[in-house]
Amino acid sequence: MHFEKFALKLYVAEPRDLQLNSVTIAFHDFISEDALGELLIDTVDYTHVHEGPGIVLIGHASDYALELSEGRAGLSCSRKRDHVPVSERAADVLRRTLAAAAKLEARAELALRFRTDELRLTITDRLALGSMPDAFAAVTEAWAPVLKRAFGNEPSLSREGNGRQPFTVRARAECTASPAEVLQRLG
Repeated sequence: MHFEKFALKLYVAEPRDLQLNSVTIAFHDFISEDALGELLIDTVDYTHVHEGPGIVLIGHASDYALELSEGRAGLSCSRKRDHVPVSERAADVLRRTLAAAAKLEARAELALRFRTDELRLTITDRLALGSMPDAFAAVTEAWAPVLKRAFGNEPSLSREGNGRQPFTVRARAECTASPAEVLQRLG
């Protein structure tokens, strides 16, 4: 199974004090400092959209968003173009998401912390999925070993939604490490 368009979301630990305007400034700094090691182009403010994309950092191969979907704030990394071998895509997007989260956490003015015990993977490349049972088996096969290494224990993976929504898998595991610590574990 070959898919290139997907997003991974880490959830904000304490979303009640979230200052989205400060995230816009941080994302602009990411662009000028080449903080994520990839071509980043601009930021867009979608905070007017209820449970929407929030603040989006547009890149060439990836977009990052401090988004509010599901009624839960979180950082998502959406891969649009991928030149990484299929076998390395799970680890690649997890590394990118964790690196961006660690950089946001390092900014004291944001007072932002991310949970690492739950992730949401959404595959937006619907034509590449085939049948849902086969898709879940393929995603589990690709993601479970990567998540086990990152979490330090066996994750619980579950399929969410229905055929009308993008294919979504939620991963849960016991993990209290920071994004930077999980990134280091992942290697």
